[in-house]
Amino acid sequence: MSPQLKSIAKKSLLVFITLIFSFFSYLLLRPSLIIPKEQVIAELKMPGSQFFRWNNIDIHYTDEGSGIPLLMVHGFSGSHRNFQKITELFDLTKYRIIRVDLPGFGLSDFPEEENDYLAMYQNFMKDFEDHLQLKNYYLIGNSMGGSISLMAAHDRPENIKGLILCGSAGYDIQNSRKNALRIFRFKFAEKLFAKGIPLWINRSTVNRIYYNPALVSENELIIKNRIWNKEGNLAAIFRLAKNEKFPDEKIISEIQVPTLVLWGKQDKIIDVKYAAYFDRDIKDCEVIVYDSCGHMPMAEKAERAKLDIERFIERTNP
Repeated sequence: MSPQLKSIAKKSLLVFITLIFSFFSYLLLRPSLIIPKEQVIAELKMPGSQFFRWNNIDIHYTDEGSGIPLLMVHGFSGSHRNFQKITELFDLTKYRIIRVDLPGFGLSDFPEEENDYLAMYQNFMKDFEDHLQLKNYYLIGNSMGGSISLMAAHDRPENIKGLILCGSAGYDIQNSRKNALRIFRFKFAEKLFAKGIPLWINRSTVNRIYYNPALVSENELIIKNRIWNKEGNLAAIFRLAKNEKFPDEKIISEIQVPTLVLWGKQDKIIDVKYAAYFDRDIKDCEVIVYDSCGHMPMAEKAERAKLDIERFIERTNP
């Protein structure tokens, strides 16, 4: 290499190191973005918001309408807001729509002393079902919420009329999780984001979750960012990201309730190939794959998903 090229290479390396140093310095030294939970709850609770005291923590959920109960369970780092678009499409004189914020997410708290997260969510679903006295209801789960819904349908099939899985976790969860969590898996990330998550990270996340990220408004991004930065949420997310205990895939073939699987063909988080696995292993299973759709079909294809869900309900609830 000529002396001139060596000089250019050294200057380029110095610029790169300076930029990296500046970036990490900004993240570490910037003002905190963490928001007191009472403030976030006051800002973002909805008309149908309610709280359920469970294991010494407060669990947030929305409960709207009357009629056939639909319980909606979000995925990792999500909240009840993931189902906002599809909820607005349902006739609330015919359907009772319940959207829960799982422990550690949304406007809910996370138990500090908990270590067995698999058992925690399994027990939570049983207790939440009892709290609401749910019978003959439909359970809708997205991503991680799908795997939690699978456990609930396996544990208490007598209470569930139908299971609806949207881009659901269930198979090869350990590898799927690596793709889904990305930045949360790195050891340095917890310290790097101790002061909160910048809005641009939420924007980049949407670009991975949605086939068409333009469907997510700037206001929705801001709300998501505030929920992530709610006091206690990031700590829970990083704790859960270290979890190495997952539901046994064997329970999937033991599911006895009718199941509808909705998936985005362009899902970058959990490969669409797993939709066929559910079809193979669940006795009464229907699979619908939406083109031009990512990881949240119930949001990105809300109108079509709503019609497919209603058709499924008509078939299973004559």
